[in-house]
Amino acid sequence: MKRIALTENAHYATPEIHFDKTKEKGHPFAYHVYGTAIITTTVDCTRGTYEFDSVKIVNDYGKSMSEGIDLGQAEGALAQGIGWMTMEKLRITMMGNYYQMRYPLIKFQISFQYLKKWKLFL
Repeated sequence: MKRIALTENAHYATPEIHFDKTKEKGHPFAYHVYGTAIITTTVDCTRGTYEFDSVKIVNDYGKSMSEGIDLGQAEGALAQGIGWMTMEKLRITMMGNYYQMRYPLIKFQISFQYLKKWKLFL
């Protein structure tokens, strides 16, 4: 029986990407995505607990190549953002900026079952 390769390889060079850090000028991205989110929570300060009451996200991806991928990216960003803001030990520099030393410390521990109501608009 003859074996057939089921993989494919390709390389893409994004055009016109450059950024001069010294001048803070350039074109560092090939595309931009705009969006916003509103998250309503209930915080119990006595017990130190919180609940997510609702989440509404609006993202403008422009002409989408795949709505499924866009949806997955937005859901992943929500999970990462909530995990970062609720479970991380936030480190702050003397200048007041947030920083994270290592990516393995980032936690993505959120389940959408804990969200009472959420909507995503692409």
